[in-house]
Amino acid sequence: ILGLLVAWIVVKITDRFHTKNKWLRAGIVILLYAIFAVVAMVVLVAFMTWIGEKIVNVPSFVQDVLIPTVKTFHKDILHPIIESLDPSIHTILSSVWNSMVSSLYSTVTTVTEVVVTNASSAIASIPAIFISILMMLVSTFFFVVDYEKIGIFYEKYMPEKVKNTVSTIKEYLMN
Repeated sequence: ILGLLVAWIVVKITDRFHTKNKWLRAGIVILLYAIFAVVAMVVLVAFMTWIGEKIVNVPSFVQDVLIPTVKTFHKDILHPIIESLDPSIHTILSSVWNSMVSSLYSTVTTVTEVVVTNASSAIASIPAIFISILMMLVSTFFFVVDYEKIGIFYEKYMPEKVKNTVSTIKEYLMN
């Protein structure tokens, strides 16, 4: 469907220049897909690099920033408050604090694992995406080359009610 849509756009572009040259249309298709491929590759490489940097930095961020911050917060702020309380409450609060720190560390680890798993499955789906884009490119090429013949073929076998609906849609799109 996307191939047919791109073919329709290319045909409309070439019709603006009052030409129906099939090879000019094919050249425009190749140019459009080449531009799309270059932009997609640049975006994909930039995105993968950014994700890679973030994933690599997560463990060091947890070790170097998050855990020391939590420990400093506990030592400088919470510990003096807890020390001033009853000893029985002190042991309970210390236990709760240790559980929270452990839970925080396991949550960060789980989130990192989920991100790595999703990134891996996204990378694994790249061949399927590439095949779909290749199929779209081939179909667009053939749609562009035989656009008029395809239109005539469908008009020949369409019921009159469908022809009227299609012509109404064309009128709305053109105006």
